[in-house]
Amino acid sequence: MSRKILISCGDPNGIGPEISVKALKKSPLRLRKKVLLLGDINSLKKAGWSDKLCSALNISCEKFKLNYGYPEASGGLISFKAFSCACRLASNGFAAAVVTAPVSKEAWLKAGVPFMGHTDYLEKNFKINPVMSFHAYGFNSFLITEHISLRKINCALSVERIKGKVLSFSNSFGLKKEDLIVFSGLNPHCGENGFLGGEEKKIIIPAMKQIEKAGFKTAGPFNPEDVFSKYFTLKAKAAVFMYHDQLLAPLRIKYGYCVHATWGLPFIRTSPSHGCAFDIAGKNKADETSMLSALKFAFAKI
Repeated sequence: MSRKILISCGDPNGIGPEISVKALKKSPLRLRKKVLLLGDINSLKKAGWSDKLCSALNISCEKFKLNYGYPEASGGLISFKAFSCACRLASNGFAAAVVTAPVSKEAWLKAGVPFMGHTDYLEKNFKINPVMSFHAYGFNSFLITEHISLRKINCALSVERIKGKVLSFSNSFGLKKEDLIVFSGLNPHCGENGFLGGEEKKIIIPAMKQIEKAGFKTAGPFNPEDVFSKYFTLKAKAAVFMYHDQLLAPLRIKYGYCVHATWGLPFIRTSPSHGCAFDIAGKNKADETSMLSALKFAFAKI
C-alpha cells in the first residue's frame, strides 16, 4: 500500500478546514486518494467536505463548539491533537508527508499545549535542528536562524550552524554537488568590508569555504535585495538567508503566498505560508493557493 499524505486541518475556528477542502477540490483524483484529513469533522463538513472527496479522521474535543474568528482553548486542543497524531502516524511509516494548515499559538497556550507552534513541537519531539525553507516559482530558499529576536541573531550565527543547515537542506532537498547556492550577508552592504559589521568576513565567508570543500558551489555573500536576481542570473538551486524577515518580507512582496517546508524529519512536512486569518474565517473568503501549493509540493516529493 502506498503511503498517505496527512493533512492536519489546523484551528477549526480559523480558515484551516476551508483551505484544506478547497485545495483538495482542485487536486487530481490520484492525489486525493492518498490523502487523509485530520480535524473536527463538523467544521470540515461546513467547509464542504464529504467522504467522496477524500478520507478523514475525526479529531474531537468534548467542549468544542465551532466559533469562527476566535482563538479558543478547545479549538487549539483539536488542532494540536490533529497535528501530533499526524506526526506519530508519519513517523511510524503510515504516511510519507504531513501538510499542516495554520494553527493559533494563542489557542495552543490557552489549551495548555507546551509548544510554540509546529516547528517547536517538531524540534523537541524529533530531537532535530530543523531547516525552514520556502519555495515559490522555482525560487528555493531557507533560513539559518528562525524564530529568534533580532538582537540575538549575530550571536546565533556561527560557521558550524551555517554549514550544518546548508548540508542538512542539501541532503534532504536533493541538491547535487555541482549545484550553486547563493548566500545573503547579514549587515547592510554586507558589512562594507567590516566597517558595518564583521559577520560576513568572520562567519559567513568561512562557512561558504567549508561548504565548497564539501563539493558544492557557492556565490556571495550578496546584499539581501540582490539575492533574488542573482539566484536566477547565476542559475542557482538554493538561496540562504541569515534571518526570518530578511527572507520572508521580500519573498511575500515578490511572490505572494509560497510553500513552507521543514527538513530533517523522517517524513516530508509542508504548510502554507500564512496564518489562521480569523477575521475571514467561516466567510468562504479564504484563498487556498498556498495550501494547494503545499499539497502539490508534498505530493511531488513522495
